[in-house]
Amino acid sequence: MVDRCRYEWPAECLRVERRAEETAQAACCARPVADGADRCSLHAPEIAAEDSAIAATPGDRGPSRGRRGPFTELFDGATLAGCTLRGAALAGVALRGADLRGATLTEADLRGASLRESDLREANLAGADLTDATLRDADLRGANLEGADLTDANLRATDARDANLRRATMVEVKLYRADMHKAYLGRADLTDANVESADLTKAYLGRAELTGAVLGRATLTRASLQGADLTDASIGRATLRRTTLYKAVLTDAYLGRTDLRGANCNSAELDGANLAQVDLGGANLRDANCAGVNLGRAEVSGANLRNVDLTGANLREATLSDSVLDRASLVGAICRDAKLEGVQLDGATLHGATFRNADMADASLEATHGARLTLREADLSGATLAEADLPAVDCWGTDLTDADCRGARLGGGDLRDSVLTDITVSQGTRCGEQTSAEAAADDAGAWDAIARAYNDLKGAYSEAGLVGKARRQHVLERRARGYEARANGSVTGYVQLRDGRPSVTPGQGNLAAYGAYLGSWASRVTTGFGVRPFRLTVWMLVLFAVAAVAYELDPGITEPIYYSVVTFTTAPPVDSEPTIPLVDAIALIETFGGTLLIVLLGYILGNRERF
Repeated sequence: MVDRCRYEWPAECLRVERRAEETAQAACCARPVADGADRCSLHAPEIAAEDSAIAATPGDRGPSRGRRGPFTELFDGATLAGCTLRGAALAGVALRGADLRGATLTEADLRGASLRESDLREANLAGADLTDATLRDADLRGANLEGADLTDANLRATDARDANLRRATMVEVKLYRADMHKAYLGRADLTDANVESADLTKAYLGRAELTGAVLGRATLTRASLQGADLTDASIGRATLRRTTLYKAVLTDAYLGRTDLRGANCNSAELDGANLAQVDLGGANLRDANCAGVNLGRAEVSGANLRNVDLTGANLREATLSDSVLDRASLVGAICRDAKLEGVQLDGATLHGATFRNADMADASLEATHGARLTLREADLSGATLAEADLPAVDCWGTDLTDADCRGARLGGGDLRDSVLTDITVSQGTRCGEQTSAEAAADDAGAWDAIARAYNDLKGAYSEAGLVGKARRQHVLERRARGYEARANGSVTGYVQLRDGRPSVTPGQGNLAAYGAYLGSWASRVTTGFGVRPFRLTVWMLVLFAVAAVAYELDPGITEPIYYSVVTFTTAPPVDSEPTIPLVDAIALIETFGGTLLIVLLGYILGNRERF
């Protein structure tokens, strides 16, 4: 009777911990024992590697069955350390718990094979076909799988530290909780792979294909993903501290709550990516494309975002304190309630961006460009706005205490209820009409707020010795007060219906406000609110010219120009007398009007120096 090997797996496999739930044996070897040994050629450790390799080559034995069977052959627990099985046909075999340390399996056919809990340390599987294979809990430390095909393979909890998987095909591979510390996966294809909770610390994935891959909770600390394609990948709650993502593609990827502290994302493609609540503290995103990215509640303090494209990005409630965004593009970006203390936005493009209620104390916005920028209720105390071009900016309720506005363009916007205490202005500072605010003003309260803003700017210009600009703000303030009076005016309030009969109630109307508005209008068109001598000069020329033409028509006046000059400055000359009554009346009007206009001119010239 032939003695059989009767090797049992996993009971006799020293590498495998027997699980409590396993009550039946997975496989039992029925091969004849080798000469001079208690086990067959596969399970006797003292048998030569050559004999073991020959024994491992499947013959025409028909299918066998294990717990996961059927398998083409059962090699569970086989001792094949150092064996050469180059190009071996091992498709569908069971090699669970096998000892394959240092074995050569280059270009071997292992499709559908089970190498669960096998020892493959330093094994060479270059170019091997492991499609649909199971390597769960296997030891692949230092193994060479360059160019291997691991499509849909199961490497769950595999130990692949220092393994070489260069250019390996790993489409839909399962690497859940695998340990790939310092593994090399350059140019590997991991499309739709499951790398969740895997350890890829210091691993190299340069130019790897990770489209649609799942890396949730994975550890990629100090790993290299340079040029890798992570389009649509899911990387939520992963750790990528000091990871290299230079020129990596993360378009539409999900990185929610990911730890990216100190990561290098220079020139990376992050357009449409979701980085909500990520930690990018100290990260480098210089020249990155972050158009449409979601950075809501993200931590980006101290990060380098020079020249980054954040067009249409969501940075609501994000923290970017002390970050550098020089020359960045935030066109249409939403930074509402964001923390931006000390942030550098020099030369940035902010067209249509929203910084409502943002904390931007001590921020630098030097030479920024931002048409229709919203800074409503933001804190810009101590901020630098020198040479900033911000037409139609919305600064309603903004705190600009101690802000440096030298050379800034802030005209056409809304400065209602803003705090302009101790702002620094220069000759180049342009704060003209608050066009947006005036267009939206619909009541007396709004015009009062506009007038107060003009008054604050007048004080700032006057304190800086910029008399001409202070006069301009004075004119705008008085004009706003006139519109405020008009808004306060009321005629219908005088007439009230009582018991079906109309009655006059003087206390209910406000006709005097209309009088104040008319007085303001008259002052504006004649003297420019007491500071515009040019307008008065025009009126003086009109009066003088009309009178001179009338004197030309009167035969009693021989020198009309001389007569008009004397009449305008003093009184009609006694050596000539008008013969037409209408011309005589014009002379009286010119005398009175000329005297009045000369007095007003003196008032204007004196009033201009008080600013």
